[in-house]
Amino acid sequence: MTDIALAADFALIIVAATAVGLVARKFGQPTIVAYILTGVILGPVVFDVVTAEGLVDVMAELGLGFLLFLLGMKMRFSDIQEILRPISNIAIGQTVLQTALAFLVALALGFGTTEVLVIALATVFGATPVIVKVLTDKDEITSLPGKSTLGS
Repeated sequence: MTDIALAADFALIIVAATAVGLVARKFGQPTIVAYILTGVILGPVVFDVVTAEGLVDVMAELGLGFLLFLLGMKMRFSDIQEILRPISNIAIGQTVLQTALAFLVALALGFGTTEVLVIALATVFGATPVIVKVLTDKDEITSLPGKSTLGS
């Protein structure tokens, strides 16, 4: 793929994500829903406009990096220390229960042992970026419930 086509795909992704994001905000939806919808629209599911797999991977990593950077900017170490003990108890319980539930569902769907373990662990860590984005959109990331949610 040429550099011009790559730049055009990048620009198309940014413009489409911004437009769909504005529509989502107008309807009171989190922008992460708009970003997912943009991926569905531009990807192979609907229009198959953006096909550069390398670009998609880079965009995904940049998005996650910026999201975690934003989290780092909002959280203070003193805030984390304050809620560390109760959050640790919640996090351990949540991780064990969520892993067990995903394990059972994947096993019931007929996956092999290795696949079941990967699916179970992926469900535990896969929701964090979505939670961070939703809390950021609602401006609740620095509230006590937001800190508690992120801690667990």
